[in-house]
Amino acid sequence: MHGDVLFKKALERVKDRFFNFLIVTVLGWGLGLAIVVGFLVSVGIVLGVWAITKAPPVVGTVAMVMGILSISLLAYLSSWTQLATTDSLIQSKKLPPFETFKRVRPYVKSYIWFVFLLMFFLIGLLPFTVLSLFIVGILWSLWSSFSIFVFLEKKKKGLENLWISRDMVNQKFWPIAGLVFVVVVVVVLISALFATVKNGLVNPIISQLIVTPFVTSFYYEMYKTLKVPQNAKKPVVWIWLSVIGFVAVVVAVVLSFQVISTVIPELMKKSSPQNELYRELLYPSSPDETI
Repeated sequence: MHGDVLFKKALERVKDRFFNFLIVTVLGWGLGLAIVVGFLVSVGIVLGVWAITKAPPVVGTVAMVMGILSISLLAYLSSWTQLATTDSLIQSKKLPPFETFKRVRPYVKSYIWFVFLLMFFLIGLLPFTVLSLFIVGILWSLWSSFSIFVFLEKKKKGLENLWISRDMVNQKFWPIAGLVFVVVVVVVLISALFATVKNGLVNPIISQLIVTPFVTSFYYEMYKTLKVPQNAKKPVVWIWLSVIGFVAVVVAVVLSFQVISTVIPELMKKSSPQNELYRELLYPSSPDETI
């Protein structure tokens, strides 16, 4: 696994497929913007109806439904666009942008399910990531490097994409880790360079249109040098650690909310300039019966 060879192949891949990648990305941005604008217009209509009818319960219900619907649409669109942009760079035969969207659309729901499971798995490992000084998080970030390629090319279900990616990385763990480290350093330097630009939109646009296609292509060139196993053994120990960690995170969040709900009112009472009156209203003193 020679880094210079992979670097050249990645550049050639980006050069050959950049136009399709660009169109797919812009289409994704346009659809996302349309959803956001539609949501804002709908909110304006709902507020107008509320101003006329003065029916808060109905307005609240409608607003909640619209919010959930908008978030769901954005999640679907984000996953669809991610699959399409990745596929535009790795497909064996170049397809027009609309065909690329059409080709990956049947797999969007499965991909959302995979991302959902991956999110919960990583949240469960969060306590161990902190305790290990982020080593666990870095490991799984590395092991997940090829998950989306496995998903697109092998059509595996759920976290099996992650397990296969982990097995592939372990085939040449240290060479891959070294190359990924170099790529991360380069990306950080590029981001730091463009972060000096006053226009806040420059950095994310540069990242999406220049860094993303190269990093994706470079990872895919590494992926192609490895053997893709048909099946992968589940890391049972890691799964159980994730379950335990997830329960711990949920308990910690619940306890934190309880503490906050108890402490904040007390702090407000103590800091209020009218705290004496506040306490008197809450706990009125009994009248003095002695004369």
